[in-house]
Amino acid sequence: QSINQSINQSINQSINQSASSRHNLQNQSNPTYADFILPRVLELTYTSEDMRGFAESVGYSGAPFIWNEARRFLLRCELDALYFGLYLGFGAWRDATEAPESPEERAKLTECFPTPLDALDHVMGTFTGVRKDELAAQELIARATDALARHGAALEDRYPSHAVIRQMYREMSDAARAGTTWRAWSED
Repeated sequence: QSINQSINQSINQSINQSASSRHNLQNQSNPTYADFILPRVLELTYTSEDMRGFAESVGYSGAPFIWNEARRFLLRCELDALYFGLYLGFGAWRDATEAPESPEERAKLTECFPTPLDALDHVMGTFTGVRKDELAAQELIARATDALARHGAALEDRYPSHAVIRQMYREMSDAARAGTTWRAWSED
């Protein structure tokens, strides 16, 4: 079995077990989460000839991707937003029958975090080292501010990746509720 098949099988099994419905994350008919994840992981990973074997094992035969920090930032944020949505639910807590926690744990969770967005904010708030590093990087702040403005949002008092992941998650949730396609920011 090829690495590509193993990765796809593993991703699909774990992700599709944790989410009951598919969300249109790309302009494809019936995409899987692996269809969204794999190209982003490939682009983030295959940036030198040293990784050619990996790229070929997942069906990619092109040249290594050019390291573009602004694009890499968006790709990482898209993946993080998706993972939050898959774990927490898109816009509303996952159905209790799908949740990994017990009913008692679920009650405590929703008491502490009334919405998944509250939980996302809490988790992102714990990355104090990332926050400090990002706030020191003026160029990253400028890129995040521009990307957020194109999507009708602002940095507010959050650090760049927190603000961008939060907005992407909100857009994914809105698309899931409306049954529409979410357009990835990296496609803008």
